Amino acid sequence: MSSRRLHIVLAVTRKFSDPVSPVELGHVMPAPLAPEQRTAIEHHVTAVLNALDVEFDPTHTEVILTPAGPRVIETHLRTGGVDLWDMVTGATGVDMIECQLRQVLGDTVLPGVRAVLADPEPTTRCEAIWCAGAPSSGTLVEVAGADAALPPEVALTVLGKPGTRLGGLQNSFSPLGYARAQADTADQALALARRTIANLTFVATYPADQTDLL
Repeated sequence: MSSRRLHIVLAVTRKFSDPVSPVELGHVMPAPLAPEQRTAIEHHVTAVLNALDVEFDPTHTEVILTPAGPRVIETHLRTGGVDLWDMVTGATGVDMIECQLRQVLGDTVLPGVRAVLADPEPTTRCEAIWCAGAPSSGTLVEVAGADAALPPEVALTVLGKPGTRLGGLQNSFSPLGYARAQADTADQALALARRTIANLTFVATYPADQTDLL
């Protein structure tokens, strides 16, 4: 969160990508980092935002850790996609959307953000998202298992509708759904989200004369 060229890194999220596409498949917050790695990311992201003269608003910056330290892939004057903005609220207690609206009205938000982050008894949790991929071809009939009962700490969002033409993981709009989970640890949250997606089955139809079936 940025205000008057001052920046606070609210959360660092680990991203999982498909090794072939590479489309994003999952996120876990907070990322499993050593303290020195977290500090290096904060310093690097802050330097990048200052170099770009970012003065206010939420930002979303993607980095990769290299042997030479963090390197920026991309940065945006917005919150992260999927449910990342809401995951930040769950993981830190800071509502980025509320902060942005207050900034538009002329409020100074960083003192309040610092107070929330310094709370010795925060009501926070670890968060994870895992996406359901997509078959490489065919027409989707249904996502079976989507109506199964889920524990209260897991939410499933089905994006694929019957009749959707399937083409594998081509971009961030390709996944047919995603599960979001909350837990006491990042590993537990990620396991819950992945297990929920693993219980789904894609039912699709294929033309009989399709060459890859011959």
